[in-house]
Formats: sequence, C-alpha cells, structure tokens
Amino acid sequence: MKELELYDKLINEHQFVDAHEVLEPMWKRYKKIDKDEANILKGFINATTAIALYQKDKKPQYQRVWSAFLKYEILIEHIDSQHKSYYLYLQKLLHDKYKLITEQG
Repeated sequence: MKELELYDKLINEHQFVDAHEVLEPMWKRYKKIDKDEANILKGFINATTAIALYQKDKKPQYQRVWSAFLKYEILIEHIDSQHKSYYLYLQKLLHDKYKLITEQG
C-alpha cells in the first residue's frame, strides 16, 4: 500500500514520471497473482505516462496512452480488492489532474 500512497503524493506534486516508476514493482507483483488488479495498476501507470507526454507536447502519444488507462479503469468498479477504495480515489485524482493539465494547454 505504501506504493499507492507515494504514487498519490507524486501525482499531487505533478511528478508524473516518478509516479509511474513507483507503481512498476507493484504492477509486476500483481501480474503473478491477480490479472485484473495488475491491469488496474497498469492503467494507473499509463495515466501518469500520458499526462507526462502531454506536458512534453507529445500529443499523439499521450492520446494513445491515455486511452489505455481508460480501457483498464473500468475494472475498478468490479474488482474485489482491499485497495478498491484507494483505486477509486486515484481514478478521480487522475481525471482531475488530466483535466487541469490539458486545460492549461
């Protein structure tokens, strides 16, 4: 769970590349034990990557990567996980940051 807390902190500090890196080990662990949960984590990694790409003015790439997040986020509603409430919180946070960053241009 500390990875999720650090991920949250980094997102709030707009350190999207670092946030991506924080979740990689957790994602790799869950790939071996729960495919749906691993895909949620993969989606979160994609979301922060997409926002970082947008900030670097790599708009075609960001759209493709953000779409991957959108594909996986639907799993959050249906997952039975001890992290579900935090996943829901992070999902909203990511959408809020995405909106803020993209509106700034």
